Amino acid sequence: MSALLCCLVSCAAALNAAGQDDAKRAVEEFKAKLKATAEPFEKAQVVRAFGDLELRDPIMVPPLTTALAPWTGDPFLYVPTAAAEALGRFRSMPAASKALVSAAETYKRIPYLHRKLVLALGRVGHTSAMPLLDDALNGTDVSLATLAIEAIGEMPAGMALEKLFNEYDRMEVKRKNSKDVYKAVYDRCQPEIQKVVKAIAAQPYPTFPELKIWWSKHGSEFKKESENRERERQTVRRESVPPLVVELLFKEGAGTVAMNSGASGTLFPSATLTTARPGWTGTTPPNGGPCALEWDKAPGPHAVDLGGGPGLEQLRNLKSFTVTGWFMCTDGKEGQGTKECGAGNRVLSWLNPSKLEGVELVFRSDGSLQVGINEWAENSPIRSKPGGVHVYDPKEKDYGAEQFRTWCFFAVTYDAAPAHGQAKLYLGWRGGDARLVLAMDYDRGAVGPLIASHLTVGNVAPQIRPQAPDRNFRGIIDEVRIFASPRDGSAALPIEDLIRIQNR
Repeated sequence: MSALLCCLVSCAAALNAAGQDDAKRAVEEFKAKLKATAEPFEKAQVVRAFGDLELRDPIMVPPLTTALAPWTGDPFLYVPTAAAEALGRFRSMPAASKALVSAAETYKRIPYLHRKLVLALGRVGHTSAMPLLDDALNGTDVSLATLAIEAIGEMPAGMALEKLFNEYDRMEVKRKNSKDVYKAVYDRCQPEIQKVVKAIAAQPYPTFPELKIWWSKHGSEFKKESENRERERQTVRRESVPPLVVELLFKEGAGTVAMNSGASGTLFPSATLTTARPGWTGTTPPNGGPCALEWDKAPGPHAVDLGGGPGLEQLRNLKSFTVTGWFMCTDGKEGQGTKECGAGNRVLSWLNPSKLEGVELVFRSDGSLQVGINEWAENSPIRSKPGGVHVYDPKEKDYGAEQFRTWCFFAVTYDAAPAHGQAKLYLGWRGGDARLVLAMDYDRGAVGPLIASHLTVGNVAPQIRPQAPDRNFRGIIDEVRIFASPRDGSAALPIEDLIRIQNR
């Protein structure tokens, strides 16, 4: 061995040892800071700062893995979410990938956290994640399969494209002799694969067959270029979306239970349907799942209830929030107001009727939506213009362009911090992205702590239904999501995020 080569080897060894020493010190400092911090959000900040260090040593993985475990003192799952995000920054590291795979298997029954873990796996981009993703792609759960595609899209570009082209071809062959449950997965996944492939390839070819021809000719070259870009890659993008505290996708299709895949699912994993109504229907919004929930045109105590006891911790004391969802109204009649309850039909509510703390979104007979925060919605100035929401009439054979408005996407955002424009209301339709229809001064402070015992979709709170028997929604509701923050205005999502939610 030449003297120069010996010198280079010695220098590399010294640098490696120095790097390990730095990593050990960083781990000890991280553990000490984490122990000295009690509040979950502050703990999450410590975790994020640790993940942001330029050091990328395997000894940093175990303490982050420990932080992945959810605990009751962190109802918004700030800490495990931050730990998943931090591990996702250890690009191509086998130890990080294996830790995330193990955690994803362990916390599969917490959909909110499971999703964060799977996406972090994609950002690490190591081949050890493939068996877990393959299980999802070969299963019957549409949501898990599309999540796997999204995660693959985060991997090194060459690896991702090779996997996605192969997966598309596999599905194309399998669908010919598959059962309906698998065809439903393929019907949803193949368009998703096309979207991701087009985004990664960045080629001018408009059709998928053309992209396949391009890949057959230039795939090897693209993979080499991808490997070079990976070596130059310094950072992994960070998610900025605040906690999704409630997610009711109404995808079950049978029974009286609807799963909650939001962060509140750790304590309240499922919502309960009242027995007579709502019922399951295959009529769904654009990009929706296999089914939705339909309320009767006739008045009644029909509802979906999530929670119990003092209500969902994640819906109290909120400084900002966003509520989104889809509905199709099939009857324009509305419940009349009384001293016990405001007028209008509830799309959703967690307003406590005795304390008047919480939030409700109400449909009015003139085709408007009205929002109440810490008060009955009928007393609120937050009301869209009449006629904005169309009522579906099955006897009408030709809606023309208006047919696209029978399915309505809604979004309500609220931020208590600014001096003006605290509340905003957005509407979108099939084929039409969400747009701002109302922005007003509505300073109601933070959402009160004494909220209703349940988040209710399609009706008022359970305890007041006997006194308000006609406040139920009349139509179909699907894909209800609530983002929330008790700390700042981050949960009042911008229009770009709302459109992404609308279009998945």
